[in-house]
Amino acid sequence: MFGSRGRKAIEQNSVAVLEGFHNTVEDDLGEISDRDATIMFAGWLHYSIALLVQSGQLKVGEIPAALQAGALAVRSAAPDHGLGHSYIEVAQNRIFEAMREANGSPIWPFLYHAAASEDLRVSEAAFAGALMRETEAVARMR
Repeated sequence: MFGSRGRKAIEQNSVAVLEGFHNTVEDDLGEISDRDATIMFAGWLHYSIALLVQSGQLKVGEIPAALQAGALAVRSAAPDHGLGHSYIEVAQNRIFEAMREANGSPIWPFLYHAAASEDLRVSEAAFAGALMRETEAVARMR
């Protein structure tokens, strides 16, 4: 597999991260929800890409491949999300707006939850906690 360390990390971990979000949703709701897990995953994916580009571990030219790896993970591990084929790209605006509003603060998952709340059933605490846990793992790669 060719590519930077960041690209490899996203390609190798996307399905496992998405499955972890499924577990969080199931613990919170008592059932699996591809929709909620996919929304959480989109947040993780875009935040991870931004963090990895900023730290020099992902090249800007590799962003499309990283997004494709995320889309493949969703197709294989959350096929019943019902959000449409372009949800990962559509979610980018919500996530980056939450990140801008947070201005470097770790509250961005709460802001993202608020922006996506009409599509979610999972609680804010479970949502934000899982996103913080998974994005901290990416931050430790630095």
